[in-house]
This record gives sequence, structure tokens and C-alpha cells, in this order.
Amino acid sequence: TIKEQQERIATAQSSQAGLVAKKTSLVEEKARLAAERPELAAVYAQKKSELDAKAREVDAKRVEAMAEDKGVEGTGKVGKGPVYRERMAELAKLRAAYKIAEERTNNAKKRLTKVETRIAQIDRELATIDSDLATFHAEAQTAEQRIQLAQGTGEEDEAQRIDPARILANFEKAKAEFRQKPDEEHLANLHQQCSQLLGAMASTEVTKAKIRGIDCDPKQASEAAAVMFALNAGAKAFSTNCAGGERLEANKSADQLFGFARKCLADSGLPSQETDELRAKINTAELNRDDKAHRFVVTWNAFQDGNRLAYLALGIAIAIDLLVFMSGLFGANAVRSPLSDVPSYKARTAQQLEAIIENALLPDTFETARLTLQSLRPITNVSGFMAEVRPEQLDPHSAGRVLAVLNAGATIHAVEYDEANQRYLVRAELFEFLSVVAKRAFEASDHHVNLAELEKVVGVALLPNLSQNAETVLHYIHPISEDRGFTGEIKLNEVAPEHIRVVRNTLNAGATLDRVQRAGNDATHYFVHRDFYRTLAIIRARTLVSDYGQRQIDSASQEQTFGGALNEPSKAIEHKRHDDVEAEAIASGFDAHDEIAAADQKPQYRAELLQALQIDPGTYNQWSGSDFSAAVAANEVLSRARRNNQLLDKVLAARDEQARRSLEDAVSVRNSQLRPDQERERQLLREADQEIRQHWALLMLFPNGPYEQVLGALVEKLEPDDGEGRLPPEDKLLFDVARTLVVAFRSNGRGKDFSWDRLEDDFKQALHSANALHGSDTVVAFSPDKRTLN
Repeated sequence: TIKEQQERIATAQSSQAGLVAKKTSLVEEKARLAAERPELAAVYAQKKSELDAKAREVDAKRVEAMAEDKGVEGTGKVGKGPVYRERMAELAKLRAAYKIAEERTNNAKKRLTKVETRIAQIDRELATIDSDLATFHAEAQTAEQRIQLAQGTGEEDEAQRIDPARILANFEKAKAEFRQKPDEEHLANLHQQCSQLLGAMASTEVTKAKIRGIDCDPKQASEAAAVMFALNAGAKAFSTNCAGGERLEANKSADQLFGFARKCLADSGLPSQETDELRAKINTAELNRDDKAHRFVVTWNAFQDGNRLAYLALGIAIAIDLLVFMSGLFGANAVRSPLSDVPSYKARTAQQLEAIIENALLPDTFETARLTLQSLRPITNVSGFMAEVRPEQLDPHSAGRVLAVLNAGATIHAVEYDEANQRYLVRAELFEFLSVVAKRAFEASDHHVNLAELEKVVGVALLPNLSQNAETVLHYIHPISEDRGFTGEIKLNEVAPEHIRVVRNTLNAGATLDRVQRAGNDATHYFVHRDFYRTLAIIRARTLVSDYGQRQIDSASQEQTFGGALNEPSKAIEHKRHDDVEAEAIASGFDAHDEIAAADQKPQYRAELLQALQIDPGTYNQWSGSDFSAAVAANEVLSRARRNNQLLDKVLAARDEQARRSLEDAVSVRNSQLRPDQERERQLLREADQEIRQHWALLMLFPNGPYEQVLGALVEKLEPDDGEGRLPPEDKLLFDVARTLVVAFRSNGRGKDFSWDRLEDDFKQALHSANALHGSDTVVAFSPDKRTLN
């Protein structure tokens, strides 16, 4: 008790010392602020008076301006004249000055208010400190009184202990205390009291014989209580050394925390079984936190601990995985070739398709690709074919290189031969791929760039007669031993006077790109680079090729006609009677009736060819130009579906081939019925055939047309087996797709362009439903008989 009260006195005294120091600083701060307050108050009063003066000036000037406006004072004129505007300008300046004075006044007031507020706050704090000092002083006095009281009580207990008359009472008191608090200290006190009582009775003759068999040694009771005493001592040691958060804060690392746990477990005094269990848990936790622990365990512990680095690492890992995923996704599209869009019955990778065309472009990829692109002539896009090639208009060398590329394109169905017009049709995918290859080959080497620039400069120097001038310069080039790429020489003293200007201009053009150099100091001797010679040879060959192609075109045409001048004014169309038309036709050597009759044969020929395709000519005559683009879009949707399902593609391709053969047979039969002198009728027949082929995508999708017929026949053939569940999986897929397409066909009349748009949407929805029914776009092999549609 005395120690507890002494601790109270020390605490009160230390608190008093801290409060006294704080009170001293506050008193000093208050004195300083009190000294500053009068000056701040004076400044504020001065600023306030200045502000009031500015306010009065503003009011006076405002009233003066109002009086001027009303014509009461000043000039005496009513209105906002020059004087009024002058007064208003002065009023604006006074208001600005008032604003500045007001801001200064507010700042002075803020400083004064801040000091006064701080002084009031210090007064409150000083009052609180005085109250706390009085409280601590009272606690110290009370503790001193309690110490004196405890000292007097101890003397009385000591006197009681040494009083023989109170030994028995002290013994009973010790037993009661031990029962209330059975610890080792009270047991020792009880043992001491028993020994004193036994000694007092042994010193008396009357009681000596009665206590002969009594012993104060606890023996088994002491041994039994030792376990409890050890637990109590361990609990006390644990509470002293381990309990409390401040002791955990002293251990910064994990190893220190585990050591602290083992020490506390040893100090607890628990039985061996409980101690072993707790020690095993500590060892398991330490192993999970050790550097040798599994990475997943370490990571999981970091997340449980809320480690920000662990969350940052998780974010980085997710970002990297997303980058890898996106790279794979975009990389799959990046390796996609334009040739992959070419419809084909044989599955090939993008690398295989490109290898077929690139092999045909060797050895000079850039030149061959550019030559092929230059030989293409644009046409109206029909079923994906956007250009034509006529090899007969090319020179033999160029035709051979272009035909090699066309043959390679034909193997992947990017090129088709049009027998009716004797031309090669090229798909847009091949044109796109050749453009990409040419650009890539051109940019891959600076040599092509330099040659292109050299060819451009030298070509300008050879104008106006490229072929002849190139031949002239080549004539004067003599071969020499190769040195740094220079393989020829030109000596100007050997050049004829009429050629000297052309040769010199050409040499100057080559010198601009370092392809011509002077031989030493001789102004008439020049070395020529191999690129210079090659450029001249190419220019000469190109001009010869163009001349050859022009001669071929001229020889192919039977006669030449003058088309008229470009600026010739057009004449108005004159109305003529039918008799005048016949007279003019007879005068020109033609029979007007035969001409008119021949012109009427084209619709008849077209109707016969449409009937051969099992298409109603009346339906064909109803469609308009806007229907064609909408029908092509619908056909593109069907084409994509055919590429994803080889069963459907085989069936439609077989019907398409059958329709083409029927058209060719009808043209051949009708052509054989015409006389040799009916060339006009033959031309009309060819035009009707060409018109039908150009609109082939539209005709195949006509109501009750070839595609609708073949799909309807296929559904009727497979429907009984499907109802009985006997269709194999691949035939089941074909049946479902064909049935959805037949429903789309039969539910659309295709009378207007919006009907074709609706057919396109029906195709998309029908094919999507079929794919969803079977889970994926399954592609299987199928080889139907073109005649029986098995």
C-alpha cells in the first residue's frame, strides 16, 4: 500500500511539473499578445476611419452623377452627357479605391480578431491548468496521509503477532486468507502460524502430550498445490512480461515475434501437453513465414497481411496476362492474309496461300508484282471479281510473267477465265495481296527506291523520244572491269555531234544520284554504274513493249473510225418520221426493218437463256438497279455461310455449276441455229449472255430460282429420315441449315430493294439459329453427286 501511494505521489508531482512548465509558456505568450493588441487596435481604427471616408466620397460622387443625369446640378442638362460620363468614371475610381480600403480594413480586423481569440483561448487553458494543479496537489496530500495510516497499521499487526494471547486468532485468520486466495505466500503464512501455535503448546506441560502426533508440514497438500502455484506464477509472469500491445510493438520482425511467443509460452507454466500443442502451432506458423516456405503460401500470407506490394504484383500479373491475351488475339488477326477471304473448297492456311502467289512472283518479286498490277484493268465488280487481264495486249515476256501469277491465282480460285469474252477475271483479294507484296518489297530494300528515283530522273532527261534516245546512250556505253559497281564507260569524243546533247543530259541525270562519275580529270571520260545501264535498258524495253501492245491492239481492230473532236459542239436531236428512218437506212445500205427486228431479238434471247436456268423472265424484268447491290449483299452473307459449312457449299456449288452448263448449252444451241451472215444476232446473243453472267448473284437468289429449288429438294429428300431420327450428325447439320434457308427464301417475295435487305437479315438470323442449335460452325467433308444431290 505504501508503494502504491508513493507511486501516486510521484505521478502527481511529475504531472504538476509538466503543467507548471506549460503554464509558464502560456503566460509568456499572453503577455506578448497583450503587448501587440493596442497597436493592432489602433491600426484597425485608422483603416476603419479611412474606409468610412471613402464610403462618404463614393456616396457624394454618386449623388453628384445622379444630379448631373437629372439636370439639377452641374451643366443643368438632362441626360448622360460627357460630364455625366466623367462623373461616372470618377465614381468608378472611387469605388475601386473603396474596395482596396475595405480589403485593408478586413485584413487589419482579421489580425486583431486573431490576437483577441488567442488571448481568450490562453485564459481558458490557464484556468484548466490551475484546476489540474490543485487536483494533483490534493492527490499527493491524500497519498501521504494513506502512507502514514499504513505504517501505523503495520506496527499494530506486528504487535498482535507477538502477542501469545492472539496466536490462535492469527492462525484462524491465516486459514481464512488461504481459503480466499490459495497461493504460495498465504500457504507459507499458514504454515508459519501453525508452527508458532504448535511451539507455544509444546512449551506448556499441560498441552505438550496432546500435540505429540500433530505435524504442521503440508506434505502432499503442498505437492498438490505446487501445480496450481506454478500456474499462478506463470500467469503472473505472462501478465507482466507478455500481456499488452506495447510489448508486441517492440518486436519489429517476424523472427522476433516468434521468439517472443516461445518465451511467453515458457513463462506461462502450462502443463506439458498444452505447451507442446502451442509450440507446434508456433513452429507451423514460423515455417509458413520462413524463406523456405512454398511460394503460394508466402503469397497467400502476404494477401492476408494486406501487403500492398502483393496487390501491386497481382495487378501487374493481370495486366501482363491481358497483354499476352490481346497480343494473341490481335496477332491472330495480324497474320490473316487477304487471300484468306477467297472462297475455296480446299482448306489452306494464310502462309500456304501467300506462298503459292509469292513463289510465282520470284525471282524479282517487286517487278513481277508491279507488272501484274499494271496489267489489270478495272471492271464492274461481279461476284468479287473487280479486274480483268488480256494477255494478248502484253509483250511475250511480260505476258509470261503475268500468266505465271494468274496460274498461281487460279489454283486458289482467285482467278477465273471468261471464255465468252476471252479474258481473265481477278478477285479483289489477289489485287490487295499483290499491292501489299509490292509495297513490302519496295520498302524492304533501298535499292528499289534508288532505282525508282534514277528511272524517273533519267526518263525526264531522255524526253521526248525515250526509246530512240535510250538506244543512243546505250550504243556509246563500253564495258569495263567492275569497280565499286561501275561496269561501263562513255567517252564523249566518240559521240556523234547530233547525239552529244542527249548523252550529256543523261549523264548529268545519272550524276545527280552518284551513278555516273568522271574518270580522273578528263572531262570527256565517264564511268557508268550498273544501275544506270539497267535503268536505260528498262526504259528502252518498256517503250518497245508499249509499242508492241499498241500494234497488237491496232491489228486486232478491223477498222479505225474517227470519234470526233473533243470540243466539237453536239447537235440537237431531230425528230424524224419512221419513213425517213427507213430511207436513211436504205441509203446507208441497211434494211431498217431487219435492223429493228434484230434489236428486238435481245430480250427474246435473254428470255430463252433465263428459261434454260428455270427462271421466270417476267420476274427478271421487274428488278431495278437498286436491287442488284442489295442482292449482292445478301449473296455475300450466304457466301460466308458456305465457307463455314462445306456440306452447304458443295450442294450450292453443284447447282451453280449445273446452271452454268445449262446456260452454256443454251447459248451454244441458239448460236448454231443462226446463219453465218447473222452477225448482228450473234452479237445480241453474246450481250444477253454477258448480261446474265454479270447478274449471276442476283439470278441465283430469284424466287423459285436455282438455290431455292435445290435447297427445297434437299429438305424434301432428308425430311423423312430426320423425322425418324436416322440422319447422321453431318447430314443433320446440312438438313437444319438448308431448312432455315428455305424458310428464309419462301418467306420473302424479293419484289423491292428493301425485300432484298430483309432477305439478308433473314439469312443472318437463320444461320445464327442453326449454329446455336449445333453449338458451333462444324465443317465436314462432303462429295455429292452433281446429278442426284445425294
